[in-house]
Amino acid sequence: GKLATDCNQYWEYLQLHHSLDLPSPFLKVLPPKNKKKSKAAIKSQRKAFRVEDYNKLLQAAESKSDELLSDLIKLAAHTGCRIEELCGLQLEHVTSDRIVIEEAKTESGWREVPIHPDIQQTVARLKQTSNGKYLLSGLTFNKYGNRSNAIGKRFGRLKTELGYGSDY
Repeated sequence: GKLATDCNQYWEYLQLHHSLDLPSPFLKVLPPKNKKKSKAAIKSQRKAFRVEDYNKLLQAAESKSDELLSDLIKLAAHTGCRIEELCGLQLEHVTSDRIVIEEAKTESGWREVPIHPDIQQTVARLKQTSNGKYLLSGLTFNKYGNRSNAIGKRFGRLKTELGYGSDY
């Protein structure tokens, strides 16, 4: 509570003005509160797509001849990246064996992701055929500077058509 805050502020003062060179002993001294989830909260959590769901989604995108959406589904499934991370991925952040995410939703999401062998050819093709500075070409920015909006909606419609709810 208040005492911990005061102690932390005093410690910071000592570090700043009196060359104290020790980590604060006041951080994380209390054990974390155990938050028990209700059954409703557990049920409302998002479900992960399984391999058979991936194949179903990919097949549906391919049957619509939506190559961009097919590529996005493959990349997302094999990297674990968010749609916006992939849509904003610049060529300079794609090496022969990894992608570097520096525009994640949060700083803790900044990471390097190895390129899975199953998508190496897709990534190589996207790099060769890119007509700009992004791995995924043909996407436009919305008014918020976001490139994933339209294709994210296409994915959402595809998902809904196949009977997946908003919990996926």
